[in-house]
Amino acid sequence: MPPVYVSHIEYACGSELVTNEDLKRLNPDWNIELIAHKTGVLSRHFCAPNELPSDLAYKAATKLMAQANIPPESIDAVIFCTQSPDYVMPPNASLLHARLGLPKTTAVFDFTLACSGFIYGLAMAQSWIQSMGFRRVMLVTGDAYSKYIHPRDRSARALFGDAVAVSILEPSPLSSSGIVDIDLYSDGTGGPSFMIKAGGLRNPRSQTTCLPIRDITGNERTDEHIAMDGRAVLEFAKREIPPCTQKILTDNRVR
Repeated sequence: MPPVYVSHIEYACGSELVTNEDLKRLNPDWNIELIAHKTGVLSRHFCAPNELPSDLAYKAATKLMAQANIPPESIDAVIFCTQSPDYVMPPNASLLHARLGLPKTTAVFDFTLACSGFIYGLAMAQSWIQSMGFRRVMLVTGDAYSKYIHPRDRSARALFGDAVAVSILEPSPLSSSGIVDIDLYSDGTGGPSFMIKAGGLRNPRSQTTCLPIRDITGNERTDEHIAMDGRAVLEFAKREIPPCTQKILTDNRVR
């Protein structure tokens, strides 16, 4: 079974560059210097009003395919990970399939994850290549969180930007080069720490879900916006990520 590797990668960012100075001018009560010190983020790209991750994916994919001389008919599958789809249905992968002019033999589907999306996508692409004989899989990962963040929510507005990465995975030409190992984990109990409460079937949008809410730290949002418990997310990462990292290093005898 040949190893799988990332042969090409390209990206596209939202067209609007928003600096910390821009945020401070719009929100003079925010301590932007403290936020920058804690996060290290000095600027971020936001999508324009009519710009979506599917547009960024098309931009990045066409650039990658042109530069790497990858013909549309050589793409066996498109996997699109996003929490910012154009529509409830059809999936973004189908929309991108049509825009790129890919053949009907190309398998496509969406899945929705946040930080772990790229790793899960690698695992699925690797599995398809090794078990189904695919030669070239396009993995698209990206979001436009700015569409879901309240302008007065400094915990999220100052942190997240909008971008898409397009990766091509193929069988490695070298038996000693490629994806070494992948571990997948989940902890569904942390869902409430990063959540949009309204807009789905469980809690549809209504006259009350659009009402502004101010939390104890002064962040403002509605139930239709991202609500992030930054402290809980940070503590989770500090508690859970190091042992997972150590395990995969130990399993593969890497010091």
